Amino acid sequence: MRILLVEDNLLNALALKRILERRGHEILHADGGRKALEILDSSGFDLVLMDLMMPDMDGYETARRIRGMEGEKSRVPIVAVTALLASQALERCLRAGMNSFLTKPVDEEHFRDVAERLGPSPCEP
Repeated sequence: MRILLVEDNLLNALALKRILERRGHEILHADGGRKALEILDSSGFDLVLMDLMMPDMDGYETARRIRGMEGEKSRVPIVAVTALLASQALERCLRAGMNSFLTKPVDEEHFRDVAERLGPSPCEP
């Protein structure tokens, strides 16, 4: 899959990028919400992994803006990635237009399950 990783903490981004690339995914990193919107406006992705707490634009607002984009870009699956407890953030994530939720540190098996459920099917071009 082609994944946009939106994470302002460079160490977290590098660790997650390494895990995902090891699984064969192509990863592009955006260090904040505004940069993510710029990248999404010019390129397509199969999945967005979105940190919730970023200084320039939080993940909730970024997700709402993605859902407001034109065409296919507005339908890209968005998965929140955060250290917050699921019960505290899940409802707010869903209201912002996100599709699922992963807690940090990201468990590889849990990511695989989410990616298989939300990502493109192997038969799609």
